[in-house]
Amino acid sequence: MSYKVGDIVPYRNTRSNVKRAKITSLETVDNGKVWFWGIDTVTGAKVWYPVHRSEQLELQTKKNNRIIMTALVKYQVATYSGEVEVPCDPDDDNEYIIRRARAIERRGIFGESFPFGYESWKVVDRY
Repeated sequence: MSYKVGDIVPYRNTRSNVKRAKITSLETVDNGKVWFWGIDTVTGAKVWYPVHRSEQLELQTKKNNRIIMTALVKYQVATYSGEVEVPCDPDDDNEYIIRRARAIERRGIFGESFPFGYESWKVVDRY
């Protein structure tokens, strides 16, 4: 095992997005596997994830020779506003990221279409 407390490692959240967490402690579970407790580097959410899967994710991203980043997109659609995290490559342009964010939110919150009214989408951060 190459991870230690304080390392920032990849994990998959419940939506299958690859995120990053800072390890706060390591724990061996009943089957002998090691899991880590961590804090999501963006949202501050608690994370409980197996170390071997995190290592596989890291190897997979290195093997594909690409860096997986996350873009934070803020939006306002009619009376709704919020933020969405979008997985992206470092060279993706903002229009592409916003199209992906619109697709994620349309499927997740709004159903088939957005309500009529003002729309604003902005990429505010990449990490």
